[in-house]
Amino acid sequence: MANLEYRLFDEENDYPVLYTYDAIDGGEIAARFLCDKFIKNGQLYERTSTASEPLTYVIYLREEGPAAPAAAAPPASRPGAQVEIRQDGESEAPGQLIEARQFTDAVDIVLCLGSDYFFWLGEEWQKTLTVLDEDRKAYIYYAQKT
Repeated sequence: MANLEYRLFDEENDYPVLYTYDAIDGGEIAARFLCDKFIKNGQLYERTSTASEPLTYVIYLREEGPAAPAAAAPPASRPGAQVEIRQDGESEAPGQLIEARQFTDAVDIVLCLGSDYFFWLGEEWQKTLTVLDEDRKAYIYYAQKT
């Protein structure tokens, strides 16, 4: 187990710590490293970079402003994590849920979020963006048809 910090990418203020997670699983850290965006307390952030320090992993963020209203209610409380696969903003139905997958193993989440392509109902889809919406306790994988 390691520690994870989210820090504001602000060199002038010595990269202030926004959020800290103690004794977090390495697989969950890896999944969070893969996310382009992060939502917490209604605030949307963009990941600028990641770092590995002794006993602590760091994700640097840039504030983007208030997060858009959630596309759905928070998922039911179940063990593990949910990955929602949604159509991206350029698709015919932006934000529409394609599929929701429940994972209990962090490695499976990493493999899902790290995949550039997936097939659904015989069609190929390409990842465009990944988001961790901590307010809703869900990862979101945005994709468009290829």
